[in-house]
Amino acid sequence: MKKLLLAFSGLLVAITTIHAQGHERPMEVSANASQVYFELGGPGIIYSFNYDGRLSGYENGIGFRIGLGGASVNGEGYYAIPFQLNYLAGNRGKYLELGAGATYAPGLELFDNDGNSYGTFTIGYRKQPVGRKGFTFRAAFTPIIGFKDRGSFLPFAGVSWGFRF
Repeated sequence: MKKLLLAFSGLLVAITTIHAQGHERPMEVSANASQVYFELGGPGIIYSFNYDGRLSGYENGIGFRIGLGGASVNGEGYYAIPFQLNYLAGNRGKYLELGAGATYAPGLELFDNDGNSYGTFTIGYRKQPVGRKGFTFRAAFTPIIGFKDRGSFLPFAGVSWGFRF
């Protein structure tokens, strides 16, 4: 639990520091800068299909993602629902993405004596078109942390491709 609190505190400090360095918001968007993407790895564990949207009228700043993934091995399967709040720092379509959230994955036990939910973080790079539709790309370090099994930490990564509409 201490590691989870320390990691979350570090994320908040990083977001605050980046935000305090100035509002690099080159333009207000006419739409909400939404995108859909397919992710290998990441908070969806093996793969997931995701929706990402901004909570402000800007290309960068605070937003969220929600997805659906899953897999089956030898007749045993699971589904995963990753959810995160995220923050995009940068401009001109190139962003540092910082995020924190949880993944609900019944039927999947990543750590001993853990439940169906896991904490997730994202520290990565995002490239997307500014103010128009088009191809998006993301690559990130996405560690997974157990809620019940103290000290459980799984270093993980994800890469995704999608479309901004």
